[in-house]
Amino acid sequence: MQQNIGINSDRRWYDKEPACTKLVEQLKALEHPRVREFCGKLLLRFIDEVRQVLQNKKGELSPVSLGLPALQGLYKGKQNHHRWYDDDKIMQRAISTLYSLPLAGLSSLSFKLSDTLGLIGVYDYVCIQIGQEPVIRELFNITKSGVEVGKDEAERILTEIVGPDLYEVFSREFQER
Repeated sequence: MQQNIGINSDRRWYDKEPACTKLVEQLKALEHPRVREFCGKLLLRFIDEVRQVLQNKKGELSPVSLGLPALQGLYKGKQNHHRWYDDDKIMQRAISTLYSLPLAGLSSLSFKLSDTLGLIGVYDYVCIQIGQEPVIRELFNITKSGVEVGKDEAERILTEIVGPDLYEVFSREFQER
């Protein structure tokens, strides 16, 4: 029996793109409110950039048909506030805006930010474990390096920020969670 995953209404909307699933799970795992806010704003900025690119390509950004199950999910989510981001206004806006991107936009954005958000997640985890407040400048440096240069450079920056010993221990623990 062949299963058509696209029709399965039990799946979450972002599961249509595995890289987007990873991105949303990374966002969900962030513990510190300051880091979540930073990542929510980062996501909104990149969504705007992806929208601009898609709008510049003729016909790429057309209204998205969400379908009945998705609309019901939006209604129920707003009604009951059971989603992990419902109490966080910036993350709620970011996830809702992400939801409206076409699949090509979700793919592009997810691949672009996934490694960087993974490293920000490690930074978040280290800060929580050692009781340190996250520093926005450090989050910015990790993000800038990850997006502009690549994961290896962002990882080097993060290692400089937290120290090689803490990075090794906590990045392993973070990955095992």
